[in-house]
Amino acid sequence: MLTLSKRCHIGTALYFESEAAANGAGANVLARAYSPFDTAQVDPLLSRGIRSQELGNHEQALAAFQKALEVARIQNGLFSESQVPIIESMISSEIELKRWEAVNKNYEYLEHLYGKIYTVNNPEFNLALQKISTWHINALDLNLDGQRVKHLREAHKIFKKRLQIARVTSAPDDPIFDYLNESIGLSERELYRYSGAESVIFQARSL
Repeated sequence: MLTLSKRCHIGTALYFESEAAANGAGANVLARAYSPFDTAQVDPLLSRGIRSQELGNHEQALAAFQKALEVARIQNGLFSESQVPIIESMISSEIELKRWEAVNKNYEYLEHLYGKIYTVNNPEFNLALQKISTWHINALDLNLDGQRVKHLREAHKIFKKRLQIARVTSAPDDPIFDYLNESIGLSERELYRYSGAESVIFQARSL
């Protein structure tokens, strides 16, 4: 289940030198004007965003995370693993703000990014996709954005991808096979129930 914690509020300034000096490590970096080509800013920006999150200022956190993401892409390439904790942090703030469309888009990007980072024979791929399938199931169960069928389709697709990965990375008696096969069957039945048309089963199996 999603945990939407309640936090307090602070101001919105990002780069005042006096404020940066009070924050310890990375203060000198943050005191400089932001530049996406200043690779030394990634960690301080990420830390600043996390501190803002902890204090409940998610708009400020997102501003810092977005800048950190821009720098990370320039420093490490468009599809680097260094982006993952930044995007996950952005998702946390978007959830707090109940911006479900932004959450969906960030999870879609994470899924795409995982596909670039990992190969099918890497068990980390399955663990990464588990985070995304969990989001879709939670969003479905709680009806967070009124898009139950969309989340069901996405979860079904990811379960099938995870099964493909498990066949390469897991022992034949691993309990993950029972879980994934059951989840795939259940999601197919639910797709049929939501649609009221047998054609949806065919579409689901072709994903």
